[in-house]
Amino acid sequence: MKKGIVFLLLLSVYGHCADILALVGTLDRNDTTGFVSMVTTPQDANAKRPDNNKTILMYASWVGNYQAVEWLVSHGADVNATDASNATALHLAIWKRHTAIALYLLEQGASPLAMSKEGMTPSDIALFQNNTHVIHAIQRRKPRLKSIF
Repeated sequence: MKKGIVFLLLLSVYGHCADILALVGTLDRNDTTGFVSMVTTPQDANAKRPDNNKTILMYASWVGNYQAVEWLVSHGADVNATDASNATALHLAIWKRHTAIALYLLEQGASPLAMSKEGMTPSDIALFQNNTHVIHAIQRRKPRLKSIF
């Protein structure tokens, strides 16, 4: 009985989430209008694959769809969500050289220090690729210590 109640509770919380595969399909077709119509709640904006935990924000960052990334963030996507390898949308955007998306994610609070299971941070990837725009944006985010003198 308790298992049934828990299942129904989980279904009510997660059952209204947009289908991740359908969302990925709209991104593959570059159908931003269709994509926007499917993402209406924070649950939709945080849809993820159950097999690898990749979120729809990660897919949008990977394919370079800036409009989709903005839409997802404005609808509550977690910019620091991690997949099964602890990579974030920022890791993927930098890796695919989508600099505008990487800069936007940084502005929205994405951590440049999130470490993947491979031991790479977004900062490491930006340095490896010599992406000076992202490197400078990360350096500007670092907290500045006040002089004690």
